[in-house]
Amino acid sequence: MLKRTNIILTVLLIAQIVIASGLALTSNSTTVVSDEPLLADFSSESVIEMIIQDDLDNQVRFVRSDDSWVLPSADDFLVNSIQVEDVLTKVGTFKTNRLIATNPTSHTRLEVQDEDFRRKLTLISDEGSEEILFGTDGGVNTTHTRRAGDNNVYLTTGLNSWELQTQISSWIDTAYVDIEQDSVTRLIMTNASGTFEFERGEVDWAYLGLGEDEVFDTSKISSLLRNATTVRMIQPLGLEAQDDYGLDEPEITIQVFYEEPVETEDTDDEEAADSEDEEAVNADGNKDAELERGERSYTLTIGKPLSNGEYVIKADNKEYYVQVRSSFAATFRDVDHNALLFVQADDSNTDGN
Repeated sequence: MLKRTNIILTVLLIAQIVIASGLALTSNSTTVVSDEPLLADFSSESVIEMIIQDDLDNQVRFVRSDDSWVLPSADDFLVNSIQVEDVLTKVGTFKTNRLIATNPTSHTRLEVQDEDFRRKLTLISDEGSEEILFGTDGGVNTTHTRRAGDNNVYLTTGLNSWELQTQISSWIDTAYVDIEQDSVTRLIMTNASGTFEFERGEVDWAYLGLGEDEVFDTSKISSLLRNATTVRMIQPLGLEAQDDYGLDEPEITIQVFYEEPVETEDTDDEEAADSEDEEAVNADGNKDAELERGERSYTLTIGKPLSNGEYVIKADNKEYYVQVRSSFAATFRDVDHNALLFVQADDSNTDGN
């Protein structure tokens, strides 16, 4: 009797091992199947629109325009076309040879559900559209991927969900203004506290609004110069001003005057050219640098804060209105006369004196 019981227990144990092994293979293993493209007959050149959406309903949309890619939401502002094309090229390499799951019950765990995903990539062409859902990482440089309308989940390489950013700043050149600080000769700023004018001297900067016995704290010019000459945008907004930008009655205006090399016009008159060369040579036999540089200027206009606390600005030498962080506006908004002065510590009130 005992022997028969042992046989039955042994059979049951073997059955449990077989079942457990089958479950493990179903849930964790990679099944190698046909080595076919995930998107049949895919051509990156045929894609005319690309949309990226994340799990928080943020999205970016790019449209092909001739040989470039643009933001239709911002009057066709140029995006990094190389970056967009790189995504399309990587999608074209996706294969179906590493099958992870075939049951829809696995979609939740792998985060590739129709309405619950890490990223959704929509590719639109004249022939139609394709949606690819990107889920959890499957290891080094691999991602669980599912084509919408197909229950199969594959392990793909080359493109991770974190590369598909939904912040516009990840896809554009965020430099709005970028000139050398050392080229600036004058800066005039107006805010709610008044107008403040600064001028570069031979040694240091001067504040032209000083009263008698007042001393300018020259360290205060550094952040003003840095922010006025290097402006980074969060995103472009378009070519037309909107009422909520607040630029009709701006809070702040900043005029920046700077010098840059200028090209001299070519002339066929050799004698005139020789004469100009002679005038441009100084006593040391070197070209006079002043004759090769010209003054330029631009004006930055900063509106009122938007509902999200950020600001819209416009440079008069740029086409686009852009959004910038509130910290940029605060640099100029918080300036007043007293904040620009050097204040000496009062040593008169010491113990015993």
